[in-house]
Amino acid sequence: MNKILSILIIFVLANINTIFAQNVTLVIDNQNPGWLSNKIPFKDQESVKNLTVTGYLNGTDIKFIRELISNRALTHLDLTNANIIAGGDVYCEKNSYTFKIKEDNTLYNEMFSGNANGMDYIALPISISKIDSSPNESYSINSFYDKVDTLIIGGNINMLSKYYLRNNIKYLYIREGVDSIEPYFYRKEQFKKIHLSSGIKSLGGGTFYCDSIEINLENLNFIDHRAIRGTLIGDTIRLPKDLSILYTCSFGLKKSTTLYLSKNTTKIDRSCVFGHNSSDHDESFFLSLKIHLESPIPPQISNSGYRDDFLSSSTIYVPKGCIENYKKAKYWSYATILEEKVPVTGITLDHENISFSDIGASVQLTAIILPTDADNKNVTWKSSDTSVATVVDGKVTCTGYGTAQITATSEEGAFVATCNVTATKRIVLPSSITLDKQESTIKVGETTTLKVNVLPIDADDKTVSWSSEDSEIASVTNEGVVTGHKAGTTKIIATTNANGLKAECTVTVLQPVTGITIDKQNISLSEIGESVQLTASVLPEDASNKNVTWSSSDNKVAIVSNGKVVCTGYGTAVISVVTEDGGYMATCVINVTSGINGIYEDKDYQDSKRYDATGREFNNPVNGISIIKTKDGRTIKTNVH
Repeated sequence: MNKILSILIIFVLANINTIFAQNVTLVIDNQNPGWLSNKIPFKDQESVKNLTVTGYLNGTDIKFIRELISNRALTHLDLTNANIIAGGDVYCEKNSYTFKIKEDNTLYNEMFSGNANGMDYIALPISISKIDSSPNESYSINSFYDKVDTLIIGGNINMLSKYYLRNNIKYLYIREGVDSIEPYFYRKEQFKKIHLSSGIKSLGGGTFYCDSIEINLENLNFIDHRAIRGTLIGDTIRLPKDLSILYTCSFGLKKSTTLYLSKNTTKIDRSCVFGHNSSDHDESFFLSLKIHLESPIPPQISNSGYRDDFLSSSTIYVPKGCIENYKKAKYWSYATILEEKVPVTGITLDHENISFSDIGASVQLTAIILPTDADNKNVTWKSSDTSVATVVDGKVTCTGYGTAQITATSEEGAFVATCNVTATKRIVLPSSITLDKQESTIKVGETTTLKVNVLPIDADDKTVSWSSEDSEIASVTNEGVVTGHKAGTTKIIATTNANGLKAECTVTVLQPVTGITIDKQNISLSEIGESVQLTASVLPEDASNKNVTWSSSDNKVAIVSNGKVVCTGYGTAVISVVTEDGGYMATCVINVTSGINGIYEDKDYQDSKRYDATGREFNNPVNGISIIKTKDGRTIKTNVH
């Protein structure tokens, strides 16, 4: 029974804690203006310190938020994504003044004030496009806030007036969208840190008035006289790269500050009469400074009557090779002038990977400091595994098999470059490859085998791959057997698989002759000296050797040269043509006759050319019957007497 009672008590206590637990941080989405208070349970209204609200807020909601600020625990308010709209209750009544929201996205007096100790953090809506707030100290009327450590403002406001930001703010963060600040030279403020949007390019006189301040200046191109009536926080100040004129009364610097001026700063103006804190502020501006100048040409200094040696306690650092320019320049010559050291921006190695196969082998690594004219080129070397590789002054030595990483680190800037080391057991690679033939001639359809010799004998992998530059002419098998396919010349290549060494054999493939023909098989001639041209065709057309030999079976009847047949007598001869390759033959029969036919009878005819029975002409014919060819071409038989 006691055990059950104990469990029941524990259960009740646990639920009581849950029921009465209070939230310190809340995120509320208020889509119905005027209903914010209904979104937050009463117990949480008492406890909430960090409140984020999105959605829509009217006067009724602002009144509720002021209640949380004034009488509850709220110190952190984020309205970044909220929208303030017109309407709702009067959110504040003070000294006969009443405050209502008349326009959307507008800030009014006393909106977020009420806590005597101030707020830790206020992030105003990005949607705010107008500030209608007129502080009145005579009636204790505040701007839209009273006192806040961190204020975030901007988004849809192009120009931000300092008039509304004159109350106590320690950290002012100006969002993107704001491109100018309207100065308000009123009283010393409590700014400690300011973040300027990138759109703000200039600061006018009296923009900020405080003892000391941390502020980002990099996007500015103009800082007017007394723009910052206070001393910049930081041992090192880098002025904007687009700042062309530096007014020495634009802001204050601590003694011994390191100041960087870009090459675009061509003028330093010391025309201010009064400084920020005392009448001799311009004199103190250059006390014991370390000034780094990018420009090889000394910026012009407007001194306005001050003593010339105001730089005597400062040290200036100028680009390499420019010391004489500054020594000859007015005012600059009083400073201690040193040549600017070129800073290290990186480091590279001449090898990204190293492979070893022999223990004891070494490779020298070279570290390249960037830029190449950097002053400090000191490097430290380190091996990730000294059992694989050691490194001394960049010399890497193999001590075993495995992998390691060599690291080179620059002394200045600690830039790092690495090289990967892989050590594997030594493999004997081929050192040479040769073939038993450098040239070979085969016919189409024939084969020949090439033999390969790979050295040294103890090479781990002596296998080769075979290839043909033109496999249509000749192909090769994995065993080096070459087969001819068509007439032509190609190279057969043997390549070691281990390291790609090559050996070549030039293979010529011949197409053999398979026959021969002549364009004429029979020819009849009738006159001595008559000729005819014969044409021989060697088969096939792409035969490699087309040389032939011509001959006549009877040179007394016909002779032949290069296929030209000439009649030398009467009778029959056979003209032969024989291929050099294969001895194939083709022939043509030549028949030569006198051409004497169609003889006419004429018993007594003397006025003519005269021929004997063989057809030969003669001048003194014998008596008797003769064959006579007349001038008109007739052939007659007559009795010569």
